Amino acid sequence: MFIIQLNEGRESLADIERICHHLTEHKQLIGLMSPEQRADLGFVLKPTLAADQDEADKRAHWDKLLNEFMMTDEHGNALHFYRDERTQDLYFGNQQGFETIESLQAQPIKPPR
Repeated sequence: MFIIQLNEGRESLADIERICHHLTEHKQLIGLMSPEQRADLGFVLKPTLAADQDEADKRAHWDKLLNEFMMTDEHGNALHFYRDERTQDLYFGNQQGFETIESLQAQPIKPPR
């Protein structure tokens, strides 16, 4: 089981850029991306003159990465992005990890004793 929470709620452009920058810090992830996915990542990280310039284009490239990027762990499990439809939280991991997160959220939270 593997899962990491990347963001709470729907991500802002700053969140998208932070996540993409983090992806570039791991050369092994870049090596797993197709040339088109690397181009999408580069477009998201491309500097702009105004804070909201190209936001729609950057989000379009981000959405493509979000939907298409997938890698396989050493056990053959697919790792990719997951979105919790209820909270809009963004995760990266495998199916078992995401199902565990969903099941934990369905259970009432008890305070520690």
